[in-house]
Parts: sequence; C-alpha cells; structure tokens
Amino acid sequence: MGRKLKDALRGKRKARRCAWFLCYTLSVTILLHILRKVKIQRKVRISQLRCSASKFGWIETGGCYAFSHPVKNLPSITTSCDIIGPASQSGFCLCQETIIAAPFGCVHSPINCEMQCLQSNTIKGSPRQLCTKQIKSRKEPSLNFSSRKGVHPYYRLLSQVLGTKIRDRIPGTRRIEIDYLVLNKRIERESVRYIRNHLNQFLKETYRIPYNSKYFPIQRGIVIVGGSDKKYRTAYWVCIHSIRRAGSKLPIELWFLEKELPSMDELRVLEQELFVKVRSFDEIWGSISSKNEPRGYELKIYATVYSYFNEVLFLDADNVAVSLVDALFSEVSYEQHGSLFWQDYWYSSADPSCSDIFGRSSMVKETHESGQMLINKGKIWRALLSALYMTYNSETFYPLTCGFLGYGDKEILPFALRKLNFPYGLIEHGPDHVGVFGRNGNSNTSVVYGNTMLQFNSLGEPVFLHANLGKWTTHVPKNTINYVRRWQASILYGANLVKILEEIAGVDLEMWIYRLISDNACLFDDRNPKYWYEKIGIGPLVEGVNLHLYPQKNLDLEIFASYRSV
Repeated sequence: MGRKLKDALRGKRKARRCAWFLCYTLSVTILLHILRKVKIQRKVRISQLRCSASKFGWIETGGCYAFSHPVKNLPSITTSCDIIGPASQSGFCLCQETIIAAPFGCVHSPINCEMQCLQSNTIKGSPRQLCTKQIKSRKEPSLNFSSRKGVHPYYRLLSQVLGTKIRDRIPGTRRIEIDYLVLNKRIERESVRYIRNHLNQFLKETYRIPYNSKYFPIQRGIVIVGGSDKKYRTAYWVCIHSIRRAGSKLPIELWFLEKELPSMDELRVLEQELFVKVRSFDEIWGSISSKNEPRGYELKIYATVYSYFNEVLFLDADNVAVSLVDALFSEVSYEQHGSLFWQDYWYSSADPSCSDIFGRSSMVKETHESGQMLINKGKIWRALLSALYMTYNSETFYPLTCGFLGYGDKEILPFALRKLNFPYGLIEHGPDHVGVFGRNGNSNTSVVYGNTMLQFNSLGEPVFLHANLGKWTTHVPKNTINYVRRWQASILYGANLVKILEEIAGVDLEMWIYRLISDNACLFDDRNPKYWYEKIGIGPLVEGVNLHLYPQKNLDLEIFASYRSV
C-alpha cells in the first residue's frame, strides 16, 4: 500500500508540473502575439504619419506604359515612402482614392511618392456618377421569346447524324506553358484514324441535310452574339451603334442564351431605335439539357448558321465598324467563293496530325481572325455543317487546329472549307496592331503596346477595329480630360493613327465612343465598379500586349517587315 501511495503522489506532482508548464507556455505565446501585433500597428502608424500624402504608394503597371493595368493588387499597407529605382517600372503614385501623381513609363528617375503627392501637379480623377440600382423586368415585350422556343428542323436533323462526341483523343492542352506539341507529345496514329473516320462519316451524312432557303428568308444581315457578362454588355452596344453611325441599314440579329436575355427596357431600345432583332438560342435547341448546351466560342457558328440571313456578316461583340460595312458584300473574292476571311498575326500552330485528318492541302501557313467573317450559306453549306460538327467536338478540334495564340473557334471554318476543297476569299492586307506607345524595356525606343486589331478591306482601307484586349466598360471618367485613349498609335500608322481614323470615319471615333458610353452608361451596364482602378476616375486603364515578345509571328505581314532581315 505504501508503495502505491508514493506512486500516486509522484503522479500528481508530475501532473501539476505539466499543467504549470502548459499554462506558462500558453501565456508566453499569447504575450508574444500581443507584442507582435502592437509592434506591427506601431509601424503602420509611424509609416502613415511619415507618408500621409501618399496613402497607397507606387502602383506598378504593365507594358512600360503609365496608364495600363496594374501588375499587382492594391497594397494593404502603405509603401509610399519606398523609392523606385530608375528604368525599373512603369506606373504612378496613388496618393488618395481619386488622386494620382508621377505617371511614368519605364524610363524615369527615382521616385518618392510622398514627395510627388505633396506637389501641386497631382492629377485628380472624376469618377462617373453611380447608377441607381433598379430591378430590371424580365417580362418579354411584344416579341414573345417563349412562343419561338422549340427544336429547329435543322438541329433535329443534325442531332440524328452527329453521333457521340469524340473524347480523350488529344494528349494534352495547348496553353502556352504546357502546350503538348512543345512538350513533344503527339496524337497516337489510332486516334488520328479514329478522328478522320468520324469526320468523313459525318461529311457523307451532310448530303441528307440539303440547304433550304425557306429557313433563311432575308438575303443579307449582320449577326452578333451578346451576353450578360461584363465583357460583353457594353461591347455589343458600342458595336451596334458604330454600325448604325457608319450608315449601314442592314438588319442585325443579336443572339443570347435564354438566361442572359436583355431586360424589357433594353429590348425596347434595341428593337425600336437600333432596329435589332434579339434572338434566343433556345429557338434552336429548345429545352436541351444545360450540360450539353454550347457555350462561349461555340455559340458563334450556331448563330451564323441559324440566323434568318442567307448572307451573313458575323461580328464579334467587341468589334467596331470604322466605315460602312455593306460594301464588303461586293468584294470580288467573296462573290466568287461565298466566304471572306481576315488574317491574324501568327503563323499556323495547327497540330501536324491535321494533315492526315483534313488532307495535305488543308495545311497553310497563315492563320485567321474570326472577329469578322463574311459567309454565303448557299455556297458553302456543307462546310458550315462540317464546322458545326467540329464545334460539337470542340474538345478535339479546337486544340487540333490552333495553339494558345488565338485558341478557340477561329480556324474551324477555314479548315472545314479546305477539307472539302472549297476555295475562300482572304483579305491580303494583314492586320495592324493598335494601342499606345510604351517603352521597349529600359531602352529609349518606343513600341506599340496594343489592345486592338485594325482590319482592312481589299483596297487597304480601315474597316474594323476589333478591341480584343480590354473590353469596353461603362467605368469611364466624368471629365474628358481624365479619359485615357486606348487608340493612340499603331505599328503601320504610328502616331498618325488618330488622324487617319478620323479621316475615314468622319469623326474622332474614340471620343465618339466615350461620349456614347458616358451618355448611356446605366442602360449599357448599370453594375457599379468593382475594382479600385475602376473607381479612381482616370482611365479606363488600358490592357495590351507587345507583339515582339511572342513567337510564330507571320513575317509575311507588313507589320513584321522589320523582322525579316533579323
């Protein structure tokens, strides 16, 4: 008993020591945490007292252009007293929520944001007044979409011959960092035969789906795919207004997924003032399961084929008409072949297996830009059906026909045409790269930090400005002086771009768009700004790319002439 009692007493003493140690450790940990928190708060207060004029500090931007998109998120703790070394970064000092200072490109002297924000030459923004939120009615106006729902006869026929989707035949993705071709992966021969046989079998079935003009009662028209997403909302309004401004009276169809249809007020303006017919994709496939519903790029070919027009000018929602588009239907190559395409910046990045799948003659070195396409359905009907089949199997044919430079639908229809040995028209005059002048790294030379493709007609006259980087937004400043032009220069025209566009359009086109958005912002998109750079009242801050940094440039194009001797 004595021994057991001693063991019990020893155990209690040990437990008390452990409890004391745990209590001591916890107390020390809590104390250290409190001291650390006080130290951080003291540092912040000292920094704020010392740097009171520059609340947010230096904002680094991309492209060696001061008013481009910020590279990083807004810092949570001020770094305004940090000195930025010369020739290191483009950007500006964000003094307060709507005040900036010292906007510079990549070549500048050391900058102290606190000193810059204390000077009198700061730039004060003018944020546009916010929209009053309204609950928009989704009741259909006189044009009742529900009465037009149902499965289109062509869609019903196609469903019978499309078969099951081709899956799991591509060895990877085509993203720039993990492009399966760059990683020396190839499609297995068995898979190549499988894809080719299924495509050939479908082409045989297309004879069962002949072209019928009764489904396309209107001779010519323009087709656009809209959407409720922020990047589409303002864009399609600008696109449609630009077409009408240039004088076109062609009918326009604006397509939406059923759940993204515009409000009744928006429909009224589109239909009664702009003479646009709003259409729903449910008119094609009715109550098809949402998991099988085409999305994104896939919608473009569906809108083109199922529009009421026999001849279609398809435009991306972010395209802008510089001049009258009607004349394009009289282009000689279009009248001869029934289709007309425009070139992209790049050489082809198609998978070499396309030679076996589509035929050797299908491989060409140029690529195409699908922001605008001109199509006569009656002349190239089987190619359109083939493009629908390839879009239905987009997981296979998108990576087959194009790499990361323009990944998506843009090569689908040209490949379909070449597969059937249908010649097509091509605008020989390649695109121009439009944007702003930024510094070329730390050098004193300027390069175009571009956001838009300028496309031409066969005579070399500007027709379209495809704003494919940095979509139109309603978050524009109230005052014109705070507006940042996105179209200041181009590779072909240099700083003369604004003057040349004004001569063609008959108006300062970008300022016309700015006023259009300013006057109609709450109609175009009544969502309030989400990010801090949308609230400063200066901008919109531009996005862009430097083409010289990318591989596979098509050196046959005029904009890359300087590279030919390198």
